[in-house]
Amino acid sequence: MIIINILNEINTIIASAFKTNFILYHGCPSTECYDSIRKQGLIPKINKNTKGKNGKLTPMIDSIYLTKKLSYALIYAFWANMVGSLLTPDEVEKINNEIYSKYGYVFIINSNDISDNVKPDEDTIGELFYHKINNLDYSSETGLTIKHIDIPDFIINIASQYVNKTTYNKAVKYDDYGDLARIGKIIIRYMTVEQKLYLANLVDNISDIGPIIPEHCYRINKFDRYLYKADGSNFFELAEKIY
Repeated sequence: MIIINILNEINTIIASAFKTNFILYHGCPSTECYDSIRKQGLIPKINKNTKGKNGKLTPMIDSIYLTKKLSYALIYAFWANMVGSLLTPDEVEKINNEIYSKYGYVFIINSNDISDNVKPDEDTIGELFYHKINNLDYSSETGLTIKHIDIPDFIINIASQYVNKTTYNKAVKYDDYGDLARIGKIIIRYMTVEQKLYLANLVDNISDIGPIIPEHCYRINKFDRYLYKADGSNFFELAEKIY
């Protein structure tokens, strides 16, 4: 086991340079959100002075969330995991009453434009912990699959060393998704730069400290949600390119 752990760490260091020249996406559900990003670029919503910053499902401090999967960004642009379906009567009413924005936006970012502070999404790390500790293969909603034997041992090692017993046991049992997000935040806090970069290469959802200036932006009309394929394969045929 010691030899396996050492080999895993060596492989982590070897593969720790973040891959370049690929596309990342960020979805936002409103024109207000678009205007803010257009003026400031992508900046973290949560900082060390933000109230309630330590909630289970609150985004991590100084983190901008990005995904390698267009399908996942679409969920945030439409503000619901309902891509391909008609709007509900309640959604139509709220859009007509300007409670919800009629438009959503998908920003396109080149991986070369992010900083060296990239790290894996904390929710994903919590999910990987759960699957590793229970000897389960991992399969994400974005289609990523990882055999439990290929999930790095350092995730469990860090959790065993730094996570309190209650939080650890809750994540092992997984009754509440928030417990996975919480343990993921703790694990990331104690990961080395090499470990963060290794997992950022491995998983689909990552975060960066920013600020980031997106290269392009596309606008979607939420009334057209039923036309979009959940995998995003017809996105560029339907969405309007803003810049």
